[in-house]
Amino acid sequence: MSVRKKQDQEAGVGLILAIFALLLLSGIALAMVFSSNTETSISVNYRDKHSAIYGALAGLQEARDRIHPLTGDLGVGANLSARGLKIVPTGLPSTSGASGAYVLYLINPAPGETVAPWNPSNKYFDTELCHESYFVNNLGVTGYPTVAAGTPCPATTASVPSGSAWYAWYDNSQSARGTGDAATLEAAYQLKDANGNKIPLTYKWVRITLKSDNMTPVNVGTAPYGNQVCWNGSHEQQLPAGYQTSCTALTTSVTGPVTNIAVTASGSGYTSVPTVTLSGGAGSGATATAVVDQLPQGLTSVTITNPGVGYTSNPAVTITPTDGNGSGAIVNATVSDTEPVVSVGPSGATWATPPACYASGNTPTVIFTPASATATANMTGNSCIYSYQASGSCDGKNDTGAVTANNGTGSGFAGAVTAGSNKKADGSYTPSNPGNYTAVPTTFSVASPCENVSITPTYGIQINTVTIPQNGGGSYTPGSPPTVTFGTYSPKGGLPGAKATLSTGPTGIVNSLTIPVNGGGSGYDANPILIIAAPPCTPGPGCVTATGTASIATDYGVVSITLTNGGSGYSQANPPTVTFSGGGGGSGAQATATVGSSGNTMGPVSLLTALAVTPSGSRAMAQMETGVLYNSYTFGLGGALTLIGPNPNFGTPHSNNFQMIGTDCPTCAPVPSGCNTTALPSIDAIGIDDPTKATNPSAVQTILGDLAKPNNYLGANSAPDVVNANLGNLSASELNLFMGQVASAATNVYGTPTASVNNPTINLGTAANPAIDFVYGNYSMGPSTGYGILAVTGTLTFSGDYSWNGMILVIGNGASIMSGGGNGQIVGGVYVANTSGNSFGSPSVSWNGGGGNGIQYDHCWADYMLSKIPPLVPAASPSALQIISLRTLFY
Repeated sequence: MSVRKKQDQEAGVGLILAIFALLLLSGIALAMVFSSNTETSISVNYRDKHSAIYGALAGLQEARDRIHPLTGDLGVGANLSARGLKIVPTGLPSTSGASGAYVLYLINPAPGETVAPWNPSNKYFDTELCHESYFVNNLGVTGYPTVAAGTPCPATTASVPSGSAWYAWYDNSQSARGTGDAATLEAAYQLKDANGNKIPLTYKWVRITLKSDNMTPVNVGTAPYGNQVCWNGSHEQQLPAGYQTSCTALTTSVTGPVTNIAVTASGSGYTSVPTVTLSGGAGSGATATAVVDQLPQGLTSVTITNPGVGYTSNPAVTITPTDGNGSGAIVNATVSDTEPVVSVGPSGATWATPPACYASGNTPTVIFTPASATATANMTGNSCIYSYQASGSCDGKNDTGAVTANNGTGSGFAGAVTAGSNKKADGSYTPSNPGNYTAVPTTFSVASPCENVSITPTYGIQINTVTIPQNGGGSYTPGSPPTVTFGTYSPKGGLPGAKATLSTGPTGIVNSLTIPVNGGGSGYDANPILIIAAPPCTPGPGCVTATGTASIATDYGVVSITLTNGGSGYSQANPPTVTFSGGGGGSGAQATATVGSSGNTMGPVSLLTALAVTPSGSRAMAQMETGVLYNSYTFGLGGALTLIGPNPNFGTPHSNNFQMIGTDCPTCAPVPSGCNTTALPSIDAIGIDDPTKATNPSAVQTILGDLAKPNNYLGANSAPDVVNANLGNLSASELNLFMGQVASAATNVYGTPTASVNNPTINLGTAANPAIDFVYGNYSMGPSTGYGILAVTGTLTFSGDYSWNGMILVIGNGASIMSGGGNGQIVGGVYVANTSGNSFGSPSVSWNGGGGNGIQYDHCWADYMLSKIPPLVPAASPSALQIISLRTLFY
């Protein structure tokens, strides 16, 4: 073959390979492009679906904001200066649409499109409505399609109620018209770009209805269904008889369910949950369960867990509550001079003579007598002969031969073997001296007549050093160190001897922790943290911080009641009686039930359903149940004397006879007609609530520091019984509104809110006919006796030999001046709060003079008299509507 022909053939093969490679690369490139486009398409679709979901959720949240009864522009807008549009549904949907009984669609079309969810021919038709049983069963709709869950309603007229009165709509895309709050809020929900063009969110509509008990897959309450649903802050329930669509009572005297049970006394000694029984009240069906928990207590014991060492004076002790609850505890630490063990060494030149050899792995324990210090023995490696095994025979019967170590670094080993009657010396032997080696011997020889016996050693270990841990030095009298021995394991050879050396530095240890009289504090519902200050030295074996623990008494009581069924038909004027039984020996728990609007008032539940559709066609639907919350204020006492506000101005007399007592004494004064004289559990002598520091008010310490005779303040806790009352989320405006209720119930009103008076002559009442005196202004009382409720918005001044049987309310300026000198007393309770300007200021109670004037708690003249004051009518909360449930739908 010629060279030319061969080259042509090779060129042809190369061309074929090049073409094949090019085709392969092109195929790979096309596959990569296709794969990339597919992945991008999937990613875009995924993101687009999420955009639709978030759009639907955004529509729900917008509607939730705009239907708020106080701040929403679609509703009443009670807190808006120009009010709202008042188009929010106020009744369940009906085919007539009368009195707000319709479905409201909040539509949000893009420019140029029509959104009409009520129209089956519209692309945004409401495909979820037919799944809500209310529209089928309660609007008289016939021919409604039966559609499986998760399947959209068919776009036919059979899927919606007939006519057009059942729905209303509001176009959110239109420009806000007019002026005022509603127009401003409407505009706030219209997004615009930099050029002012509207950018509507992806939601197309939100359906707004009041919820019925059969609108969702799970019904509320019991049949028959089709009733409106109300929300009481914890659960949904059917609209009770005697209530209107706002879920409030039609009149002030109604029958209905129990809506709240408040614990008035926790009792004590409950080791299991007691049974709660509601009886009377003309109704039936109410059930409830008690919640038992640890009761707030003061400290009862303290324990030293480590006395520390190195103290030169008594250290400070700090008590810190673990959860912020509790205050006032005082613990004193006492230091005594002792010395810790700082080292342990051999009592002679070595630990033992002959050496003490322990089996490998056996570390002896270090024992101090007397016991206080702790230490650990540190062992060597193989350094002695613990035992040896002999094999072979001697020349004669009963012959003995000495065993000698032939090598190794060290000395001292000594041993022997002895033949038996058969001349054999086989067996295990213990050396007479285990020796002491840094490198143990490995070969041994036996002297004649047993030179034919071979030796196999078992090595052992010895004590090298003893270590005292940082907190292990203990405490001993200076000059009297403890004796030291070693235990647990017995060595071969000698017994080790040791001596302890005491520190010559600071020697003080904490030898006692004590709680002084009346120093237990109060309000702790868990064992607090006890911290002892560190000694003034450098941390080490001779300088260790002491530690300890603090404990409260274990006592369990009823802390709350969970209403499981409100029942029906109960009288608001005479609610059912709450009693407790069982509870493992506990007793003393008490509670009161409220019915209808006098308790935890309910609010209507709105069912919001939203559809969102993205420009590329991804759809998502979401649904929310949201309820109106109501603030329900209940006036409560914190103690025989209740102080509300920060930085109280307080002073008390030095008289030995002056007392404030929170122990109930319903027979200390003439009993008002109708009061049960069975004593209630004690309350505190002084209860302070500073809403600005609700969990740990400094005001408690202020009062404790101002008590002239601390032991004279007695009540539910040890003296001085001054506690953080923590009466809930108090507001000054609520207290002022409560004073308005007192004024409305007063038998005598002096002055007006705009025209105050100064020291009027008031009706002091009698035991048989107590008065309710309300003074807009200042009042001064001299030597006399009054009965009932005395409410003063200005400054109250008592002087001389005065007495008052009842409740004294100084709420407004919150200033009270008491000048004693007599033997009169306030039997009932005193409540002082500075609420001027609807904000809390410093309350002032200045008490001076001698005599026995003081406060004695009496539930008949305090709580029973306060029951004459009508409760505040709960008002809608300005907080956002509560989200009861939130879910996505597949329609």
